[in-house]
Amino acid sequence: MSDLPGAFASVLSALTTLPVWLLLGLAVAGWVVLFGPPLGDIDIAAFRHQWGSWVWVEAIAFSILFIARMGEGSVRAYWSHKATVADRRPLRFVQLDHECWWHLAKQQDDSYVSQIRTDILMSNTSHRPIKIVKAQLLRPRADLAQVTPLIPGRVSPEGGVHYDIPAHGTARASIHIMARGSLAHRRTPLSVTVKLTDQYGEEYKLRCFGIPTNDPTDPKPGLLQRAKIGIQFPAARHREAAVPERPVMPWVYDSAPESIGIADAILKEERRSYAANRRPKGGLGSLNAGLQSEPNYGATAQGNIPKLLWDAGKGTPLASPNLNRLLALHSSPDSFAKENVGCYLISRLDKEMPSADIAYFVFLALHRLNRTIDALTTARQFLCGDKVF
Repeated sequence: MSDLPGAFASVLSALTTLPVWLLLGLAVAGWVVLFGPPLGDIDIAAFRHQWGSWVWVEAIAFSILFIARMGEGSVRAYWSHKATVADRRPLRFVQLDHECWWHLAKQQDDSYVSQIRTDILMSNTSHRPIKIVKAQLLRPRADLAQVTPLIPGRVSPEGGVHYDIPAHGTARASIHIMARGSLAHRRTPLSVTVKLTDQYGEEYKLRCFGIPTNDPTDPKPGLLQRAKIGIQFPAARHREAAVPERPVMPWVYDSAPESIGIADAILKEERRSYAANRRPKGGLGSLNAGLQSEPNYGATAQGNIPKLLWDAGKGTPLASPNLNRLLALHSSPDSFAKENVGCYLISRLDKEMPSADIAYFVFLALHRLNRTIDALTTARQFLCGDKVF
């Protein structure tokens, strides 16, 4: 009895070394003996009567072994193929959960648009630069989905700007998705799958899970309101939950570059200047202009507002140290950095932003940057209804 486990292990080891075709042949031979027609003068019936039970065991055993070996081979081939494909693709992705959000908004034509942003770290494991040339939204299905991957530019030693991931390097990228319709219930997390294609034709499926919404949370309803909601039909509650409260800001930017942090610091400094020199005092933050009579040094009596704030020929252009710093920040030779700073400034023209009190400063900077039309369009939509400033 002590040798039984060892003998059983030896039999199993021998079975694992048998080729698959031999297992299939033995299984087929057993089933032919059990159900095959007579062969010449051989008395199959007598053989089946005497050895049928053992042939049944043989046929079933080798059939199960064949199916198991085929399943094992299929699994091994699948994982081997998957490992080969993963080794061939040089990019690795890590989702930055704290920099992901999505928003549902109603447009001017009464349609709904889902805007999604997710930041990722893209690492290049190869010895050559990799550039993303195409992006596509796979899941959920959406109508007229626009997927835009934004990779910060890098300056080469020759002075050129390249929007790619350097060899054996890492870059922080942003993926912006604009899709018609609601991709999920409002104020619920969203999961998307994006397919990226590089310049060598390699495709990557990037699965972003649990993207939170940046919509404000509704206040907790009272007892009477909850009773009214409770008697509504489920379809009516779904339609009410899908209606957004405000349009989505179309101007998006990458918050990772250092220039955005510097621009944010300049706007904070302008807000401090505005707090120290508010409009009732005749000033606009750090600007060299007042709301009263410049020739009289601001000593205009109440109710005696002159027709001209400046004497003819004595006007000076609006200027500000903070404005000069902001314009110098936009003068970068990197076209991506310039566009990124411009989008950041336009997105500040929002009455829900802390910079709403210095919208005059942001608008003046955009005017100097030849973005007047964009600034006017955004201000009319997102500063509309501002009763404070």
